[in-house]
Amino acid sequence: MTPARPGPSPEGSAVRAARRSGAIRHCLERHFRVAGAALLLAMATAQFAAMQSETVANDEAYHLMNGYAYLKTGRLPLTSEHPPLAEFVPALPLLLLHLELPGRVVNVPADEDEERAREQEFLFHNRRSAETILLVARLVDILLTMLLGVLVLWWTRRHFGAIPALAAGTLLAFDPNFIANGHYVLNDVPVSLCFLAGILSWNAFLSAYGKRPWVWPALGCGVLTGIAVGAKYNAVLLVPIYVLLYLVRWWQQGADREAAARYSLPHLARSLLVVGAASFLALYAVFGFETEPWLPTARMLHPMTISERLQVAPDSFGEAGYWLLRHPGYLPTAELLLQRMPIPAPSLFRGLIMLSHHQMMGHPSYFLGMYSARGWWYYFPVVMAVKTPTGLLILFLLALAASLMALFREGTASVMGRLRKLNPDWYALAIPGLFYLAICLRASINIGIRHVLPVYPLVFIWSAAVLFSDRLPVPLAMRRAAAVCLVLVALESLAEFPDYLGFFNLVSGGPRMGWKYVVDSNIDSGQDIKKLPAYLADHGISNICLAYFGAAELDYFGLHAQPVPAGLPEARQSGCVVVMSITQLMFDRGQKGRYRWLDRFTPTGYVGSSYRIYDLRGTPQGR
Repeated sequence: MTPARPGPSPEGSAVRAARRSGAIRHCLERHFRVAGAALLLAMATAQFAAMQSETVANDEAYHLMNGYAYLKTGRLPLTSEHPPLAEFVPALPLLLLHLELPGRVVNVPADEDEERAREQEFLFHNRRSAETILLVARLVDILLTMLLGVLVLWWTRRHFGAIPALAAGTLLAFDPNFIANGHYVLNDVPVSLCFLAGILSWNAFLSAYGKRPWVWPALGCGVLTGIAVGAKYNAVLLVPIYVLLYLVRWWQQGADREAAARYSLPHLARSLLVVGAASFLALYAVFGFETEPWLPTARMLHPMTISERLQVAPDSFGEAGYWLLRHPGYLPTAELLLQRMPIPAPSLFRGLIMLSHHQMMGHPSYFLGMYSARGWWYYFPVVMAVKTPTGLLILFLLALAASLMALFREGTASVMGRLRKLNPDWYALAIPGLFYLAICLRASINIGIRHVLPVYPLVFIWSAAVLFSDRLPVPLAMRRAAAVCLVLVALESLAEFPDYLGFFNLVSGGPRMGWKYVVDSNIDSGQDIKKLPAYLADHGISNICLAYFGAAELDYFGLHAQPVPAGLPEARQSGCVVVMSITQLMFDRGQKGRYRWLDRFTPTGYVGSSYRIYDLRGTPQGR
């Protein structure tokens, strides 16, 4: 009788697992650049494929036209709540196309219809096709998204190692929200890049303090901060974030009096002064060294004095306008300061005022069947919960559990001591995202997850560093589960190829259920209208009634449509197939009571993520 072979000892299994892990780690570290480049190439490929199947999204033509006009004329729009950097950088290669600006001057105010006509003339009636213009400009934004990936990979590898860096790079490369928004000529992904760069540069400044002269790192941080604000005004939140990180670093010195003595409120003030001065110089350059009065009458369609303007539109100056109305004796001084005295970068200050006014007045939004112009404090947490890939949600929870286990493994008595000794890199990743999200809870402009994209790179790096670095004692089973989550993120992302804008995770019910939560730029920016002609041709449909939410010119795509009738009898009489933008449907149905008759029907088809087709020519299908 043959004796049974002894099974592998637990110690032997552990040794073999450690060897396999070491071999994989060595291989990834050795081929880090190749793996990182492959991830960035995969992200760019997905963005390019999505771009090819879509037309212009809302606000893209506006940003492109403003950016190109700035490059050609050197003048900024008189009224805009967007800084110019993320507008003129994508427009730079358009100079090679020698495009024409709309017949009318583009840097004077216009009403909404006139502005839309200008945008369509620039994009759809120019020397080059709209596809060519968008391709050239969007390639720049794809490169900026890849640059964000380079920053994530480089910094994470330098501070946490190759495997955490590749894990963070995987989360970014396969994130549907970055793929969807990264190829649009909008400022959300560029500011995510600049926001992360500003935080990491301030962290480098704090790390260098006491070891070498602090002025040069502060100047570098200031330049990056100015570039961030030049991309999007919400980057001004970097300033309070810098203060918080400084105070945390000061607190971490603890009983080390010599180290703590280097930190002080006067030093913080000096540091912020240097950062602020460098930021403003960078912004002054971004705004083309613009120097003119706050309200240059020569550039206004209808020149008015401050008092005349207050009588017509008292809210145009915000709370300051109402104060002047109550104290008319200060009007002559206001006239002098606002309409006669030149100041540097007045468009910067006008833009900040306009953005704060927009925030104060609110923006129409749809959320969970509700409508409001003031927003909901829980809008962004819910949107992040339904539009973040399932694998990333699980990964984040695993990282949170692992960090709490490490923090409390020796009881609650030592928690404060552990927090004080914690590597400052962890605070640089955690505090900015939490602060940014906390501010977003108070926002009244609730139109899309793209407004919280700056939080995500911090989440990618933090989650990957917790679960895949050697900084924390994470159980092997938890690391393996984290690796499975990375695969799940990639698979869930690939399943949406190439319609990434309408992505909703498995937990929420997937893309077909997304409209129950939110619409607008979470699903529908008018990008899918390019796909409609092919659908109509394939189904033999020639007579359509269309409710369109977007900025494209329909004639350009050969679409000739009637408005959607107010009721079913009119729709049947017209004999048309109803094509409904999901955003237009939800807003008009809920706020105006229109299109409610469509509730009795189930869509007979879908185009992209944003259009529902209702073919009423046959027997209707009830819900």
